[in-house]
Amino acid sequence: MLAAHTLATWAKSGIKAVINRRRPKDGDDPRVRQGDSDRHEDNSFPSGHSAGAVAVGEAIARAYPDHAVAARSVALSVSAVQVPRGTHYAGDVLAGIAIGLIAERVSDAAIDLAVRWARRGLAAPQRITGGNEATPAIRHTSAPSSPVFIASTHP
Repeated sequence: MLAAHTLATWAKSGIKAVINRRRPKDGDDPRVRQGDSDRHEDNSFPSGHSAGAVAVGEAIARAYPDHAVAARSVALSVSAVQVPRGTHYAGDVLAGIAIGLIAERVSDAAIDLAVRWARRGLAAPQRITGGNEATPAIRHTSAPSSPVFIASTHP
C-alpha cells in the first residue's frame, strides 16, 4: 500500500509541476495548460486524492480479496466527492484514478520482481574460494519458497 501510494503521489506531483489548471471553486476555467505554478489554486489536474485513494484501495483489494468491494467503494467515494466539493473537475478525478490504478500495478509488479529476485539469490549455492577447510558452505535443502539452509564445512 505504501509503495502504491508513494508512486501515485510522485506521479501526480510530477504532472502538477508542469500542468496548470484552475480549480472549479477558484474560477471556472477548465483549460489544461502547460505551466509551472505551485499555487494550490492552479493545481487542479490531476486529483491527488483520487490517485492516492485508488492506489491504496487497489492494494488492499489485491492483498485482501474478501474486502475488495469495500476498499474500491471507499476509494471511488473519495474520488467522486472531489467534484461536488469544487476542488476538481471530473477529468482531474479520472486522471487521478488512472494514475492510482497504474501506480498500484507497477508497484505490485516491482515488489513481485524483487521478491523473486531475492528468492533466487537466496537459493543460489555459494561457492567457496580458497583452500580454507573451515570455510562454511551453504546448501539449499528445500523448495525456494521456504528456504532452509544448513551450514556445513567444505569437504
